[in-house]
Amino acid sequence: MAYVKDGAAGDPPALGPVWIASAMASEGDKKAKLWEEAREQLDYLLNDVPRTNDGAISHRPPHENVQLW
Repeated sequence: MAYVKDGAAGDPPALGPVWIASAMASEGDKKAKLWEEAREQLDYLLNDVPRTNDGAISHRPPHENVQLW
């Protein structure tokens, strides 16, 4: 999982543009690995990060209380 331990839930997605740019400029195994990490990050945000009752994504990781900043 592309997850920064004890960081904000949004920290890893901030790296998304870097992953995508690297993937577009890279070849072979590196390209595939970067795209897989981007997919894992999206899955983490959509399925693991806590949400409020109305669906807002928390800024804190799953083991912490929901927080909106």
